[in-house]
Amino acid sequence: MPAYQYGDYIIWGLTAYMLVELLNIGFDAGIPMKPRPEHQQTPA
Repeated sequence: MPAYQYGDYIIWGLTAYMLVELLNIGFDAGIPMKPRPEHQQTPA
């Protein structure tokens, strides 16, 4: 799941996905989709 921090808030899940899609398509924002930090894999 993607997650983004905005001030003291964390926007994640479907809400984050929908907002990023809206901004990328409607405003050509170029925001990358990224997983929540606890789900990122560390290199071995």
